[in-house]
Amino acid sequence: MQSSMEVDGLAELEKQLKQLDLVAQKKVLRKATRESAKPIQKKIEQNVSAMGHVDTGLLAESIKTRVSFPKRRTWADVVASVGVFKLNSLMRQFGLDPKKDMPPTVYGWWLEHGTQPHRTGSGAKASTGKNQDKGLMHPGILAKPFIRPAFDSQLTSTVGIQKNVLAKEIDKALKKGR
Repeated sequence: MQSSMEVDGLAELEKQLKQLDLVAQKKVLRKATRESAKPIQKKIEQNVSAMGHVDTGLLAESIKTRVSFPKRRTWADVVASVGVFKLNSLMRQFGLDPKKDMPPTVYGWWLEHGTQPHRTGSGAKASTGKNQDKGLMHPGILAKPFIRPAFDSQLTSTVGIQKNVLAKEIDKALKKGR
C-alpha cells in the first residue's frame, strides 16, 4: 500500500537545519523523530492490550522505539523503528533464556500476520523441553494486526508533531549558536 502526504513548511525547516553543524543537526533530528514516534508506540501498546495479547506482559514490554542514522543516507536522514524488539535483559526479567526461549519478536510477527495451518515438530524439542509429535496439525492463527493499524491511524499526527518539534528545536539550536 502506498500513501502520500504533502506538508507545508518542511523545505524551510530543512534550509534552517542545514545552518547547524552536524552534531546539532543530529540532536534536532533525533529528538523530532523520537517525539513524533511516541503516538505510534502508544497506539501499538493500546492495541496489544485491547486485543488481549498480554498473557505474560513480555510482548507489551517489548514494544519500543529506536532512532538511528543510516550509514547511507540515500532515502532518509534519520529513521525511527517502532515495534516489538528482542531485549535479552527483558527476557531474563521474565524468567526466559534468550538463547533457548522464543523471543517476543516471533510471536509478535505471528499475531500481526497470522500463520497457515501446519504440521508441528520434527522431533525437535518444544519450549517445554519435550519432543514434539511429528504428526500433529496446528490449525494456524488468524492475523490480529496491532502494529500496522497503529501506524496508519497515527500518521497524520506524527508528521504534525515532527514538523512542530523540528521548528522548535531548530530555533533553539540556532539561538544557542549565536
